[in-house]
Amino acid sequence: MTVKRVEDLVCWQLAIELRNRTVAISDRPVLARHFKFCEQLTSAARSAPANIAEGFGRTPRQFHRFLDIAIGSLPEWETHFTDPVVARALTPSEHDELETLAKRTRVATTRLAAYLRRRF
Repeated sequence: MTVKRVEDLVCWQLAIELRNRTVAISDRPVLARHFKFCEQLTSAARSAPANIAEGFGRTPRQFHRFLDIAIGSLPEWETHFTDPVVARALTPSEHDELETLAKRTRVATTRLAAYLRRRF
């Protein structure tokens, strides 16, 4: 199967979902009052899909580089997400769901990067 659009990539779809859910929780009053923290959290969440999209359509080597950057943004998101203020804003099940989504995003992006690495 040939991917013709970045929107067809599973890693991009997962990264977009993570971004959207992160932005939604950052609007919750208990988090929104921590402006700088929300800015860092949402910035990390926005980085992964943006880098996947930016690398798409470039050479496999260049795309791989952008995927590496996206992969690096996910642990940054996870680090911010462990902040105690997040725990007060989410239920335990919401917290677990988002952590699982971040891990799925990292795995899918890492697998795509490994596939590209085999091509050059």
